[in-house]
Amino acid sequence: MVTRDRLISWGLQVPTVCVLCVRDDENRQHLFFDCVFSRQVWSHFVDRLHLSPPAQFESGLRWLKNPSRDKNVKLIVRLLYQACLYLIWRERNSRIHSGNTR
Repeated sequence: MVTRDRLISWGLQVPTVCVLCVRDDENRQHLFFDCVFSRQVWSHFVDRLHLSPPAQFESGLRWLKNPSRDKNVKLIVRLLYQACLYLIWRERNSRIHSGNTR
């Protein structure tokens, strides 16, 4: 997943602003965790499970190694994490490449 900050670091001329919130520059941390849109996606799922995952990308990855003692909860949390990242990335790309908004 290449975010706009990475594209710019490679010398490409792309807008810096996040297409999901149109408020802050897009980088991995903002896109997946700090963006208003992303926070809504996360809260939709984690609030129902009464979870409090870390709000930083790297911390979240470390947390996924052992989010619960229950193996079924571990599986659900890991699938949830992947699904959220996928949904956020898909919405971002849809807005950039086809102008469609959900």
